[in-house]
Amino acid sequence: MKRLCILILLITTVLQGYCPTLSKEMISIREAAYAKTLEFKNHKLNILRTIISIEKPRTTKQALDAIKRENAVGILQIRPIMVKEANNIVGYEKFKLIDRNDSIKSVEIFFTVQNYWNPYYNEKNACSIWNIGKPVWSLKSKKHKEAFDKYWIKYKTLKNKL
Repeated sequence: MKRLCILILLITTVLQGYCPTLSKEMISIREAAYAKTLEFKNHKLNILRTIISIEKPRTTKQALDAIKRENAVGILQIRPIMVKEANNIVGYEKFKLIDRNDSIKSVEIFFTVQNYWNPYYNEKNACSIWNIGKPVWSLKSKKHKEAFDKYWIKYKTLKNKL
């Protein structure tokens, strides 16, 4: 989607230089492509915002419990396996475990994983990947499905409130 929008923008820019008579039509195409790109960026940010609102510990006790229970830390409750996955995706050790405590690095890890496994940012897949590490279509066990269903209900509820 992103590449298509960039391609359309590039073509319209080039054509506008060579075909001045098409400039009004090209401008409207470029504006439409830009609007679509903005809409997609907002969609991605809304998913991130909602997942942060689910994951972010509200109290110190919640944060400590999450660390003890599943070694998850930060605003996105990132586990070590997710850092490893993000590093596998980029092809080198870009992220360290300490990065889970850094909000900016946490968001970068989130987008690295989502861009790879969920490039169209399907909300259900985004939730499934972040909650249990698998896209919705790959859920086979009853335990995973139940965990996802609870998470999905939280997501939909919070999304409507944000």
